[in-house]
Amino acid sequence: MYISFIYKDVQYCGIAIKIIYEKIQPYLFYIDVNLFPRITKVRHLKKITNADDFEISEQDLIKNLDHITYDGKLFSFEGSQFLDPIKKKINTHIEFLRNEREKNKDFNLKNFDRKIDI
Repeated sequence: MYISFIYKDVQYCGIAIKIIYEKIQPYLFYIDVNLFPRITKVRHLKKITNADDFEISEQDLIKNLDHITYDGKLFSFEGSQFLDPIKKKINTHIEFLRNEREKNKDFNLKNFDRKIDI
């Protein structure tokens, strides 16, 4: 799902992949416009919009994405071991997107909305 949002007064966009719960705290796992995987707390995202520029709520974002849960701390050594298989799966998609960006001068991440499933 392509989304755009404000995080710490900066406009970001990317493809939302999955919600990862650290115990009860939801984090968004997404590929940013520079084609890097990112993880951000959902509650830190402001003015979230979809590919059609319609505003969506945090709850809608959470409801529309697949979820996985991790009972430890995501940003720890054990958390990195949990995230590594997910990152490996996403790397093939990132490589595909990078190849598409190289082939097409008019590359727009919005055109790949709903084409990534992990």
